[in-house]
Formats: sequence, structure tokens, C-alpha cells
Amino acid sequence: MACLLAACSGEHDHAGVEPPASQGARSFALASGVGTVVELTWIEGPAEGPFELRSAGWNGVERTWGAAETLARGTNWFVNFADVPRSSRLETGERLTVWLERGAASLHASTASFLLESPVPPKERTHSGLVGQEFVALSPDKNGWMAVWLEGDAGAHDGSGVTRLMAATIRHGLVRGEAFELDPRVCDCCATALARTDDGALVVAYRDRDGNEERDISVVRVEASGVSKPLEVADDGWRIAGCPVNGPALAARGGELGLAWFTLGSDGGTSLFDAGYRLSSVRALAGPT
Repeated sequence: MACLLAACSGEHDHAGVEPPASQGARSFALASGVGTVVELTWIEGPAEGPFELRSAGWNGVERTWGAAETLARGTNWFVNFADVPRSSRLETGERLTVWLERGAASLHASTASFLLESPVPPKERTHSGLVGQEFVALSPDKNGWMAVWLEGDAGAHDGSGVTRLMAATIRHGLVRGEAFELDPRVCDCCATALARTDDGALVVAYRDRDGNEERDISVVRVEASGVSKPLEVADDGWRIAGCPVNGPALAARGGELGLAWFTLGSDGGTSLFDAGYRLSSVRALAGPT
């Protein structure tokens, strides 16, 4: 069972808050809701299915959970600890949620299933699938959302292919804009993250990959004028001949971005938390690059 850490008023103490999820629930993820609400999504069901995608909101003022609801049900889902469902809600109340379903071609063939919910009764739900998208991250955008994801060639998961970082807008009605490339070669199966800055640009964080198999964290900035070149956040020098399945986390508040990630680095990472885990304020990315 997962436990949500909620900040206590006036102090920096933290208390564990049990979500309204059943025993054995997994694939938890948090997202900002409307106002002071934080929304939690997760998956319930036996190991081989059928599965339910569930959601509940935590009210930070009242310090209570809202009623849990089922967003989707299915059997042929690709449920795992790394590529978990993501959701993003607009200020108008519309919510876009994405989860992974298995494809027919192979174990690693997958479809990103998107669900769009209207905020007012009757709560209309529109469903659509996009083949080949994995590790999708979402953020509100003008007239809808921006989505980023990993898209690989055949063989990308076994190291013989190449995985790219891609992006596209998703408009109301689940109409996807033309996809565009952010980075031509990235780590194959690490989660992506994105956050919006005060000036309306999006910053995307991800685990990069170079020709020497160094897999450090990079960021790109997406705005109306175009996409910046990838910027390596820190020269960790983590060289590993395989994906560590461990991506960054990114959040924005005011003029700052908070970025957290795991690395073992070139020194072997004798301590996972002292030497290997860093929290950085990347204020420079909040302005033009």
C-alpha cells in the first residue's frame, strides 16, 4: 500500500496519509488538480488482470480524500512499476489520463491509451490509442495538452535500436498535432517529466544517452519559437550498458524549477542518497535559453 506524505500546516513535519486504494494496488502517480487538490491515480486487479484504473483527489486544505472512482477497465494492459499511468487536468476541469496497453506484435509492442473526461455531468469520456508511445508525460498547454514520450525503433529495448524523445500537442477531442523530435537518442525506458514555466514555455527532463553509454539527465525547453538544444544538467558520468529504468522528477513553482534524479555516477555511487541523489534548482531554465 502506498502512503502519501502530506505537509502539516505551519511546520515542515510530514504525516503519512493512506490513499483509498485496495490492498495490492500499484503503479501510483500524483498530479496537480484544480485549486488545492492533488490527484492520485493507480491500478488495481490481479497480476494477470482484469485491471481497473482508479483515481482519487486529496484536498490539501480540508486534508481529506475524495471518493475513489474507476476511470477505465481492461485486460490486456502492460502494468509495471516504471511506466505508470499519468494524468493532467486543465483549469476548466477537463482531465487527460494515459496508461499502457499491450500490443499484438511482441512483448514490448505497446499502445498508449488516452482518456479525456469532461468536468460537468454527464461526464463524457473519449478514448483513443496511439501505438508505439511509452513513458508519456503530460502538461496543460494552450487549447489542450502537451505530451512527451519515448518512441523506439524495432530492437530499441535490447540495445540494437534507437529510442527518440518526441512531443506533440493533444487538443480537445483527443486530436493529436504533428509529432516533433526533441532528442534523437535517449535512454530506452526511463520515465520522462515536464513542467511549465512562468512565461508559458515547457521544460522537459529525461535521461539522455550518448555514444559512450553515459546516461545522465538532460533538459530541453519547448516554446513557440522552437525547441532548445538538449542541456546536460550535471556531468554525473553514469556509464551503464543498459537502461537503469529510473528517470527524473520535475516541478515548477513561481520562477523556479525543482529537478530530482538518481545517479551512480563515475565514482560508483558509494551512497545512494549522499553521492547518488541530488536536488537542484535550475533557475536558468525558467528564462530564455
